[in-house]
Amino acid sequence: MKKTISALALVTLFTATSALASGYRIPEQSVDSTAKAGANVASASRADAAYYNPANMSWLSDGWQAQADLTYIHLTPISYEDYRSPYFDAESEDENFLLPTGFLVSPFYGDFRFGLSITAPYGLAKRWNDPYPRATAQEFSITVMDFNPTVSYKINDMVSISGGPRLVYSEARVETDARYVGTPAVMTVDGDTTEWGYNLAVAVKPSEELNFSATYRSNVDLDFEGDVDLYLGRTLPTRDGKSPFRPRRS
Repeated sequence: MKKTISALALVTLFTATSALASGYRIPEQSVDSTAKAGANVASASRADAAYYNPANMSWLSDGWQAQADLTYIHLTPISYEDYRSPYFDAESEDENFLLPTGFLVSPFYGDFRFGLSITAPYGLAKRWNDPYPRATAQEFSITVMDFNPTVSYKINDMVSISGGPRLVYSEARVETDARYVGTPAVMTVDGDTTEWGYNLAVAVKPSEELNFSATYRSNVDLDFEGDVDLYLGRTLPTRDGKSPFRPRRS
């Protein structure tokens, strides 16, 4: 049995300063997808096929296939200028993240093959510490982890189908602090959730150079549950919660 191990990015860091354009979505989950600008569905040809197109697992060489990736994401600050008054001008904090992902594909068992992907398709955060924006958006952060076991079946030399369940875990945090704009209110919201979904895929390979693929991921509603801490009044706690803080009047 041939054994193939592909650890392509354990020591490679990729900077994705354009992540802001996609909001909280992180489309690139592997080295190959980064190199192909996310176009890695029909062309997935390594262990990350377990995530991007598990039907393509039928076209990989026999033996264990493994891949681990580590992506560094840097979000530059956002500057905001308000036409009403310089008092409302602000600049967000810069953000730095390390995103590990992993993929595993088994050898053939007859015409079947099994895969596993661990990814973070959504996440990131944005923080504002200047008085005006922190009143409504001091911090918005979310982490989404997707655990996806899959199985592929090679119908013949040209057609493969695949599917599997998805276990999605997410946690989120929202902070607001309006005491620096004269409103004695501080709010912190923490929540998490675990949800289920599924994915399906089909690949048609009429020749070695040609591959037609289609994938589907079910919608997963993130029904968060958690705690809300809301402080109102003239005396508010500090961030460590140990000593009182009297809000400044504007």
